[in-house]
Amino acid sequence: MGLSRLAYRVRQFAGSLWSGLDERQRVGIDRLLTAEQRLLFRQMAPAYQWHGFVVYSKLAADGCDDLEVLRAGLLHDVGKGSVTLPYRVAVVLLDAWWPRLEAGAEAIVITASGCGMMVKEYGYLLRNDLRYAKKAARVSELARDLVEVLAREDLTAFVRSREQRIAFQSPCSLQHGQQLAGITEQLLRKLGFNLTVVNDSHLCCGSAGTYSILQPDIAKRLRERKLENLEAGSPALIATANIGCLAFISEKAAVPVKHWIELLEPISIAPI
Repeated sequence: MGLSRLAYRVRQFAGSLWSGLDERQRVGIDRLLTAEQRLLFRQMAPAYQWHGFVVYSKLAADGCDDLEVLRAGLLHDVGKGSVTLPYRVAVVLLDAWWPRLEAGAEAIVITASGCGMMVKEYGYLLRNDLRYAKKAARVSELARDLVEVLAREDLTAFVRSREQRIAFQSPCSLQHGQQLAGITEQLLRKLGFNLTVVNDSHLCCGSAGTYSILQPDIAKRLRERKLENLEAGSPALIATANIGCLAFISEKAAVPVKHWIELLEPISIAPI
């Protein structure tokens, strides 16, 4: 996928997070569409309605005054019916991964715990899809968080005595969603890292996918409490296992925040 196409998909996804049309926009759309077309438009998922409105607005801004073209812009996603964005993403990834699995790949290793939790649900998400149910079940079966892979390996060569104090933030998607609580902490201690005690480690940091966007006030209060617990042990840095948590915590953390696998990089390149 080219950069321009990737940027388009990112904008499309971001736009879907604010997919509610206001009353003025809906009135304008109703005036443009026929009664039958209005019914079709209202049956579309909110994200598709918003995307259709964005396409229509771009056409109008570019000077298009062809009524049928403007209507087509509003309704171009109507054939997707009730197909949701997560479903569409899952199908795209299944098609990309399947040739690798057929070629002998033994696992799909995922470094972001939030992504891993979702991929492990593909089998359930597509359980009724005649084309993808079996593929999705297989992908979910083979999906592994990075720590699940490394915890089974002999990492003796990576053991070092580390004085630097590190606070580990265990993402909800790792400890609750994937039921992998404590495994990353155990691995890091085994490798010689000095982990601090973090109270209320089972509680959310406030990121929670789009929660920090849709419920910013509550999310910020959760982050404040999480950072109090993480920084109570005076760590030199905070480690985590999910990019969403990392980005959200980094905004207010007093120390650097990294993915835990980054801690192993200096060890992996050091002379043994």
